Amino acid sequence: MGIFQQRFIQAKEQSGLRWIDIANRSGLDKASISQYKNGVHTPEPDALYHLAVALNVSMEWLTSAEISVSDSELLNQYHQLNELGKSELIQFLDDLSSDQKYKK
Repeated sequence: MGIFQQRFIQAKEQSGLRWIDIANRSGLDKASISQYKNGVHTPEPDALYHLAVALNVSMEWLTSAEISVSDSELLNQYHQLNELGKSELIQFLDDLSSDQKYKK
């Protein structure tokens, strides 16, 4: 099973959506969704984008073994912020990470 197929199934399970819901949210047909989940095909970039949006994960997470779902969710939320929000978040993270009680 390839990375995309694993991540696609994992994202579906974590979202609580049915396959038909993913098809409806992404605008892709049921046959394509079935082919992706069964590893017959991998989506083209535009379809991958729509799947990522439907599942609330990043395209990178769906195609890479290097980022967790929770990290992907944080990244998606970060990208929704304007420049002021991003700056404030970075400052907040700097403050937290410099405090020993929050370190691993």
